[in-house]
Amino acid sequence: ALGTTSHEITHIIIHRATYNPTAQNMPSWLSEGLAEFGNLHQTVGYDLALEFAVNTDRVLPIMFMRGQPSKGEDIIIFYGQARSIIRWLVGAFGPDKMTEFLSYIKRGDDLDEAFTNAYGGDRVAVSNLWRETIGAIEYVPPSTETSKPTPVPQRTLGLFSLTPQAGVQTIGSQQSEPTATPSPTPQPTPTPIT
Repeated sequence: ALGTTSHEITHIIIHRATYNPTAQNMPSWLSEGLAEFGNLHQTVGYDLALEFAVNTDRVLPIMFMRGQPSKGEDIIIFYGQARSIIRWLVGAFGPDKMTEFLSYIKRGDDLDEAFTNAYGGDRVAVSNLWRETIGAIEYVPPSTETSKPTPVPQRTLGLFSLTPQAGVQTIGSQQSEPTATPSPTPQPTPTPIT
């Protein structure tokens, strides 16, 4: 209960310290990472999930995600990564840099501007520095030139008409074929009773 309470209270403190009604919302990885950093009773589960992700090449690009993943296993990895990133940022650069970074977020800077102003590099650079410290492979963002959406082929609709015309499909006549009249069934001839 103490771990959950301290996690949730950290959310409230961070929200109050960084709230700006005109700025974008704080990304989930940053909010959860800070809340787990402030958790007084941290468990090893998130550390094990992060170790698993590194060893199986499943480290998520969480600095580029606005929300959390949907699969349960990925959520545990997400929390492990978020806590590890915040631990690393505070440990490597000091708490004053984190305060400065959060002040840029409150001011309304986007994440890349906030990272560049506080830590000297954008999200890709900072993410790859962190990845190097945990032994994960470098993150290479997808090329915007190759990730264009593929249009779904649509059926071409033609014009329909009751009369034949060029470039239109004629709707067939609904006339019914004459129905054959059934021939009368012969009635049996009664046999006299003798």
